[in-house]
Amino acid sequence: MEEATVLTRYVGTIADGATDHQALHASVRSAVPDRESLIAIRLGQTIRDQVNEFGRGCSTAGRRWFCDTPAERLRQRVVAALIAAMDELQSHAHRAIGPRDLIVLSTDSEQSLRSRQASLEDHSVLLPAILMRATEEFYERRVGWGYQRDVLPLVVPFVTFPSIDLVVAAAKVPAGESFAHWYGLRPRQMKRELYGVEDLRLLPAIEFGERGLAHITREACGAIYQRVPAARPLLRIAGWLSSS
Repeated sequence: MEEATVLTRYVGTIADGATDHQALHASVRSAVPDRESLIAIRLGQTIRDQVNEFGRGCSTAGRRWFCDTPAERLRQRVVAALIAAMDELQSHAHRAIGPRDLIVLSTDSEQSLRSRQASLEDHSVLLPAILMRATEEFYERRVGWGYQRDVLPLVVPFVTFPSIDLVVAAAKVPAGESFAHWYGLRPRQMKRELYGVEDLRLLPAIEFGERGLAHITREACGAIYQRVPAARPLLRIAGWLSSS
């Protein structure tokens, strides 16, 4: 009897910090079957400072239209980050990267939502829309430089509200238990309830694994999908690619 072929996929993450990278890698693994071998790569790019600058610029302008100067500046910087990220991902790979490989473009919004449905409100979709537009411009530039589809990775924007810790909470809270309480928490409050500290730099890595990462499993994937709308595209795409 022939053994099943193990497929290898590279998953590069752009994130705000070390624990964000770990949680993103765990989230992708939760949606992928055993026949997939994932090589997770922490890419050197981050858009945290650019997103912070965007937020300050919007506050100064008093409005958040898609074409405003802060949004345009953020978009351009995200495109540059993606170009560098693709080159870095290729440098780590032992083969040519392609459309089965992922770059997860993630950042924390630092904004709490009142409910799951609030993720559809205008102020909640603006930052993801900017990242999506930047992603399309990244592809347009690469195609203009002669790159073909089969050598371009799939970029998945993922903006968390207020932070990646909501994914951990969604995986950790038992099924059937109300999750409404978690939507209104600020980032530090959420960390305190999940890990017992407000600054994860004070938490030993092994404890972060036990209190956080250990709960992001294939069995918890459905709960994450149900409770965290922003995670749904990433989980759908990871699962779809695995079945294709």
